Amino acid sequence: MIMKKFFKWLIISLLVIVGLYFIIALFAPSTYKVERSKTMSASPEIIYSQISHLKNWELWTEWARKDTTTVNTYEGNDGEVGSIMRWKSKNMGEGNVEITELVPNEKIAYKLTFIDWNSVSTGAFTIAPAGDSSKVSWSNEGEIAFMMRTMFLFMGGMDAMMGPDFEKGLANLDVLTSTMKPEPQEPVLPDYVISTITLPAAHYIGIRFDTLISAVDSTLFSTAYGELAVYAAENKIEMVGAPVCITYSWDQVNGRCEIVAAFPVPLTTKAPKGKIESIKTIPAEALWLDYYGEYMNIWMAHMAMDNYMKANSLKSKMSIEEYVTDPHTVPSYDSVLTKLYYVLEK
Repeated sequence: MIMKKFFKWLIISLLVIVGLYFIIALFAPSTYKVERSKTMSASPEIIYSQISHLKNWELWTEWARKDTTTVNTYEGNDGEVGSIMRWKSKNMGEGNVEITELVPNEKIAYKLTFIDWNSVSTGAFTIAPAGDSSKVSWSNEGEIAFMMRTMFLFMGGMDAMMGPDFEKGLANLDVLTSTMKPEPQEPVLPDYVISTITLPAAHYIGIRFDTLISAVDSTLFSTAYGELAVYAAENKIEMVGAPVCITYSWDQVNGRCEIVAAFPVPLTTKAPKGKIESIKTIPAEALWLDYYGEYMNIWMAHMAMDNYMKANSLKSKMSIEEYVTDPHTVPSYDSVLTKLYYVLEK
């Protein structure tokens, strides 16, 4: 008898709780909008370059920093409408972000999908000049599924759940962009001698970086070359020339590049596996110039190459910097030679 009463009241209590849950859901908000703003020291152009490229979100969004289990993949041309970042993680499940609208230096709109939660929302960043600074606003809005409304209400709403991450993300973005500089004005360049040659077939072992231009420094190269030297020694691989940097893309406007720090090796060298990759090139026509001086000024040689190609309606598919001279072996940087090759498209 006691057990029957217990189960009776248990069922009644559950029905009351479920009923209350549904009644609260009826009156709880059915939509939400979360918005945060921050004034940043960088220009709209620099901030836009970081937000409009989904690969850059890994560097400043709080979600990427909190969840180290996340694996991101990308589709489309990053920085263009229709580009997509898909993620999978233990904590956030599976979802994607798709760029839906771009207004250069002013607005980025996106669609945010959480597959595990069957949730689709829309978001946007707006950037506006504010004197010598920029005001960045980040918003996200969408509908709340009926069965989730009561739970979200008791958790403080979507603003309490998403707002702090927006604030931290904007703060991270401010720190990241504060040290970035706009593209410099066109300088007066030295009178470089540019020649056309045929580069022979070559084989390289290297380590690839798809990263921010601001992350490319001497530490990146010294670490990569150190790893390559250890690999070559362990596998008895001979270097057949000076170290090189192969550049596949260098997007000054959006601040990203794709480069490979590499050693030239015999053509018959067995291809490595894992982080160290094999790059083989075939004979190709290329532009060539010899640059003497400190590496920090080699950008002038690259600019001279770019100007030469524009003047002669040429296009390059990649460039190669060959570091012929070790700066520690000569009395001054005036004797340091870097050979610069631009491999031409047919």
